[in-house]
This record gives sequence, C-alpha cells and structure tokens, in this order.
Amino acid sequence: MANTKSTLLSLLVVVAAGGIVFGAYLVLKDANRGWQTYANDEFGYEIGYPPGWAITVRDPQPGDDFEYQEVRLSKGEDGVLAAVNFQGGWCETGRSENRDITVSGVAGVETYCYYGSEPKPAGIVRYFKGAKGELNYTVFAQPTGGDVDTVRKIVQSFRFTD
Repeated sequence: MANTKSTLLSLLVVVAAGGIVFGAYLVLKDANRGWQTYANDEFGYEIGYPPGWAITVRDPQPGDDFEYQEVRLSKGEDGVLAAVNFQGGWCETGRSENRDITVSGVAGVETYCYYGSEPKPAGIVRYFKGAKGELNYTVFAQPTGGDVDTVRKIVQSFRFTD
C-alpha cells in the first residue's frame, strides 16, 4: 500500500511539473504573438520583431570593402541592429558584463553595456565570430527609449537557420 501511495505521489509530481513547463511555453508563445520574422537565407539567420516596429534592410553594395549586410529594427528611440561583418565597436566606455552563449549551436558572447550609475543596460550585444566561415555576426541593441524587455526579446529571437 505504501509503495502504491509513493508511486501515485511521484506520478502527480511529474504531471504537475509537466503542466508548469507547458504553461510557461504557452505564456512565452503568447508574449510573441503577432511578431513578424525577418529571414535571410543567403546569410543563414533570422530575427523576430513585434508589431509597430520599423524594419530597414541594407544588403551588400558594389564597392563595399567587406561583405556587409544589416537589418535595423526600430520603434521610437529603441533600436536593434543585426549585422553581418559589422565594422564597429561597442561598450567602448563605461562598465560591461560578458557571458558566453550558444545560439543554434553557434558559440558567441553576450555583453551588457552600462554607462554611469544606470541600473538598466544602455546596450546589449551578441557577437558570433566566424560563425559562418569567415563571417562575423553581431546583434546590437540600444533600448534608449526604455523598453528594455522588448529589446531584449528581439535580441534573443536572433538565431541561425542553417
């Protein structure tokens, strides 16, 4: 009898845990409802963005010294840049925090940039060096308008597609 109670209790715990995980999935799925996705098959990546955000795409141009492709997403003062072979810097002043990340099996570094005594980051950067052979991928965000949560979700939506 004690063994049966133990088995039933274990089964209830497993079912409850599964329900919590499924519920969290539904909440996250609903949080991004209505989002659109920009996908670039040539460079093998995609990034999502919510309704109301503007998108501008710059493909490599004749005469470019290096292959350069970028997608700019913006709403008000908030902005996100996803770029292939971006030639620039970030977090050049102020305090920064780095952590290793993996996206779609590709290793990279995520950096949070802080300026002054602000508790929220002034910049969020994900950098993947040599992710596709010789190419570097950068996702750079500036939540200047203060919508840090949406900007962070956009940055985290970036993934490699092949």
